[in-house]
Amino acid sequence: MRNSLCLLISLGASFLSMLPFLAHGQDAPTRFLDQQQMAAETWVQARHGSMEQILQGREHYAQYPKVLGHPFWPAEDWLIGRLETPLYTFPEILLKYDAYQDILVFGSDSMRVDMSALDPSRVGRFAMLTHQFLYLGKNSEEQAALAGAKLEPGYFELLYDGRVRLLVKRKKILRKENDDPDRRGEFVARSQYWLWNKQGLRRVESRGDTLKALTDQRQAIKAYWRQQSLTMKRLQQGGWTELLTYYDSL
Repeated sequence: MRNSLCLLISLGASFLSMLPFLAHGQDAPTRFLDQQQMAAETWVQARHGSMEQILQGREHYAQYPKVLGHPFWPAEDWLIGRLETPLYTFPEILLKYDAYQDILVFGSDSMRVDMSALDPSRVGRFAMLTHQFLYLGKNSEEQAALAGAKLEPGYFELLYDGRVRLLVKRKKILRKENDDPDRRGEFVARSQYWLWNKQGLRRVESRGDTLKALTDQRQAIKAYWRQQSLTMKRLQQGGWTELLTYYDSL
């Protein structure tokens, strides 16, 4: 029985990652895919009723006529990602992150729409490429931290997770074009870095911000910063992990 269940789970995960491709008519061994579809639907329905009940998707629109660029981060194309929900983990599912509207969307053939927006309450974490995201705002601790930083609940990339967390708010903003009648604007990427520990959630844009966020080890971090000749640019190019690993060692 256990072996049969593991086989169904494996087949279900593989098939879910292929649904959007099938919707666009890409070639595949039809008989084998039919078997995977039956296995996936049987497992999901037996446990939870349907994929729609797990994901609570609704149709998502992301079309902006006369706007240069796109609202997605890190790429406009579908990416094979990992999605964790309270009920089930999808190890391979097609995802896009709309950084303009702060909405995670997935490709779904079963819902007969191009993109379905996920209810954030159904998302634990998700990953695309090497990027891991979590949704902040579900519990009182997260809500208090966000309120103290004057932030709205939303998705944040998690770059470091220790005594302190390094979070990045990935955004796309719509920059208006007033001097071009043929264009309404252009999407531009922005990133905000935040440190979250027992001192609270603090945005870090400078050395001073970093020292305030890590104030319990201020002198040690100050000395390390000087010894390593750190700059904010170097931190954003990969130096954060080394700095925060050192902080956790103190």
